[in-house]
Amino acid sequence: MAKLEIVGKPARRVDALEKVLGTARYLGDYQLPSMLYARALRSSVPHGKITHLDVSPALRVPGVKAVITCDDFVDHGAYGFPIKDGYILAYQKVRYVGDAIAVVAADTDEAAFLGTQAICCDIEPLPVLSDVKHSLDPDAPQIGPDRTDGRHPNYVDCSIVRQGDPLGELSSCEHTLDQEYFVHHQEHAYLETEGALAIPTPEGGVVVYCSNQSPFINQGHISNCLGLPLHKVRVIQPPVGGSFGGKDDLNYESSVQVSALALKTGVPVRMTFSRDESMIASYKRDAMQMRVRLGADADGCLKACKFEGILDSGAYSSQSPFTGWRASIHAMGPYRYNACHVDITGVYTNNGYSGAFR
Repeated sequence: MAKLEIVGKPARRVDALEKVLGTARYLGDYQLPSMLYARALRSSVPHGKITHLDVSPALRVPGVKAVITCDDFVDHGAYGFPIKDGYILAYQKVRYVGDAIAVVAADTDEAAFLGTQAICCDIEPLPVLSDVKHSLDPDAPQIGPDRTDGRHPNYVDCSIVRQGDPLGELSSCEHTLDQEYFVHHQEHAYLETEGALAIPTPEGGVVVYCSNQSPFINQGHISNCLGLPLHKVRVIQPPVGGSFGGKDDLNYESSVQVSALALKTGVPVRMTFSRDESMIASYKRDAMQMRVRLGADADGCLKACKFEGILDSGAYSSQSPFTGWRASIHAMGPYRYNACHVDITGVYTNNGYSGAFR
């Protein structure tokens, strides 16, 4: 047998030493000459129509260099993966507390914050949808985008499993369970919060440092929303201080925002989040309302399962189509059934928004 060089041997992680010694440089450690600091104005209401937005007062705040809104992007910054239902900055309305409306770049973080506070933004409150059980009611407030397929606009998607006839099987089971359960949203609580740093390049592109999970998806969003060819957008992933599935959409939005500001000002722009802002603005693990029906024979051997779940995707779909699909796979547990049906239906609400969570 040949002597193995790698298999069965201890391996040194390429980033272990600098993390153990505390010398690893995370996004918040990056400082560049002439770098500006960015802050976002975020919605304080869960659902509302933007009736007036005037950013000119922010430009009069000492230290403020630039302000952007949805009008600074291609197609108002429409983006999303796998469903294109979100905006880099709110367009026409806000859908959750924390929705970003405008972003200010300034010489200091304090000046950027004061700039956001100077913006004149009027929001007309709209009916709020918070109960997933009523998301698909005919008279439910519309949270999701308009549809052309005849489905309710608050419908995201549905993942199913089909095997046999569980209701017929349940009717003949010696023991049955029929219960409803609810699990709440859950915060990732990674040690490093979100953020991005964009550096303009001489050829009119950007180099973006971002602690994201998927640099190439991020590159695509930056390219699409700013109208840049892919070869002019480079995304570099520095050490990531925890993610657990949580560093997708909000980091993509931040990357596009600082990229637009860097191109507008001609200097590097960095945005980092406080813990409070991260908690408010970021997506969570999906909440879910569930009805579980199980059947077993006299010996306790499971025979049937019917699982119905309503997954709270919140204001945007984000990664919920994937997490709903995962839930449909795992809903039955590692058991053999004669019959099993699973339905996981994702819906829009104004309860923040949901996505991947390891």
